[in-house]
Amino acid sequence: MSEITYRLPQVRRVTGSVPGPSSSKMEARRQAAVSTAVTSSSPFYAFDADDGLLVDADGNSVIDLGAGIAVTTVGASAPAVTEAIRQLPGVSHIRASW
Repeated sequence: MSEITYRLPQVRRVTGSVPGPSSSKMEARRQAAVSTAVTSSSPFYAFDADDGLLVDADGNSVIDLGAGIAVTTVGASAPAVTEAIRQLPGVSHIRASW
């Protein structure tokens, strides 16, 4: 089995309150711009992901407990998957149930 290489340190940490100041500003912007019919179950605004880890706008790192089957199988931003997606012209997937 090959060694797994991660882009982000696999450390779970909360540096302050959640939501933090940056996430709170983003939530205020969201409330001003998005219909209340579109809901969110979390005040967490993910800026990066690696394997099963999410990092928010305030630098908090948490376990991705909302990951779908693909992420739990190969990890977020797995190098082989990321490269394969880059080779697909115009293909994207957006999870609309956040």
